[in-house]
Amino acid sequence: MRHRYIFLCLGLLCSTLVSTTVIPNGIVSANAEPTGQSPPRLLQPDNTVSSETTNVALESVITKIETQVLDSTTNYAMEQQDTTVQSLEIPLQPNLPATNAKADFRAVPNLRQHLPLNVPEAANLTSAERKDIECMAWNLYFEVRGGSHKEQIAIAYVPINRIGKPDFGNDICTNVFQYGIHNGQWKHQFSWAGIRLGANWHREDDAWEKMQQLAIDVYHRRVNDSGKGATYFHSVRLQVSWAPKSNKLIIGQHLFWS
Repeated sequence: MRHRYIFLCLGLLCSTLVSTTVIPNGIVSANAEPTGQSPPRLLQPDNTVSSETTNVALESVITKIETQVLDSTTNYAMEQQDTTVQSLEIPLQPNLPATNAKADFRAVPNLRQHLPLNVPEAANLTSAERKDIECMAWNLYFEVRGGSHKEQIAIAYVPINRIGKPDFGNDICTNVFQYGIHNGQWKHQFSWAGIRLGANWHREDDAWEKMQQLAIDVYHRRVNDSGKGATYFHSVRLQVSWAPKSNKLIIGQHLFWS
């Protein structure tokens, strides 16, 4: 593509050089003096343009064309890279211990398409706040949109409570999309985090609006943590070997503990 563009421009250049170098009698120079001074000069035909001059001009234009092509290619590559979610670029909080937590953000573009932040208050959020809150809202929607209000608050706080804790990330979104590899398979902390919503998927608008607003309220600490600092939870219907047998807080259909 780049070479075809250069050859096309060279063809146009050659045509331009011929038309501007050999000019018939009576054509006024583009550098004519302003009206009121000496009369315009007429360019005389000159068929003796040296090949050396033409080559220098061609080399100069080729260099300019190559530079423009490289610049445009670089800009396009940067634009393409910007559309690929490598990470959410969330600033880490200061004075937190180093973490080896890994997060899988591949679902983010798809989630933003189907579940965008669109409640009125979202318009006033900073970029960093939007990233945190959308991660919280997605987690609420898929984990507990049908649960009780107290239950929803407790689950909203879990990725916040994990910040700075061993084995977890130092920001909300890393804790929502965190994964590990067990027996050669990826395991997300929240099972929905690897989801890809199809074109025919439809959200529950009322539930999505409520989850967004609750995420904003929890993020700004407008409501207290009903889970009392819990960093884990699971459904009461599950029997899991990795969970402690006691010291769990029951809220709705979930068990919470730290």
